[in-house]
Amino acid sequence: MTSIQLYYYGNNYFTIYNDIDSVIFKHKGRDHLRFSSSSGSSHPIGNWDFSGANVQGLNVVARFG
Repeated sequence: MTSIQLYYYGNNYFTIYNDIDSVIFKHKGRDHLRFSSSSGSSHPIGNWDFSGANVQGLNVVARFG
């Protein structure tokens, strides 16, 4: 298992963590997105705020909850 860590003013700001079957994107030590190579799927982790997002070209209706 390996990781790439990006630092900002001496603090670990962003990490890409390779967990053999999956890759996890972390920000300030918290998991935010996981991609599984065995299933080929991505999963958001935690709470995401899309209130300011403008999504274009998505020909489906988003369903949350």
